[in-house]
Amino acid sequence: MTLADLGRKSVRRNALIADLLHRIEFIEKAGTGIKRIRDEAQHQGCPGPVWEANGFTTAIFRPNPEVRAAVGAQSDQVLVALSQGEHSAGDLAVAIGLRSKTGALKRTLGELVAAGLVEYTLPDKPTSRLQRYRLTRAGRAHLKKNKEPK
Repeated sequence: MTLADLGRKSVRRNALIADLLHRIEFIEKAGTGIKRIRDEAQHQGCPGPVWEANGFTTAIFRPNPEVRAAVGAQSDQVLVALSQGEHSAGDLAVAIGLRSKTGALKRTLGELVAAGLVEYTLPDKPTSRLQRYRLTRAGRAHLKKNKEPK
């Protein structure tokens, strides 16, 4: 199967398993998944997935631009919360209004650490349950710069 065939052609790799799954209503008819993925991405306001084939077929999904803006807002919320002192990831989640730490929060923290705006209190143990985060000098400068009226 080529990338051009995706959404146009259906190939069952194991007919016995596919027939069984269809009979127990675990799957619908074959050949509808790619179209449903594209339609759902469009419905959610996301760019269509990018497909790659290199021995496996890989779909790369891009978020809705509004979601991306919300992630940027989450970075700002984290920086503001850290301006009050050191926090664990769980404490940060509560401080910015989340019920618990999420994958998005963990990615945000990773990006802020990589950007040098936030640092670990235990740099040798980044996954420690005792890990806390604090603003760096650059993080404080970034906050100050963004608070100034324009």
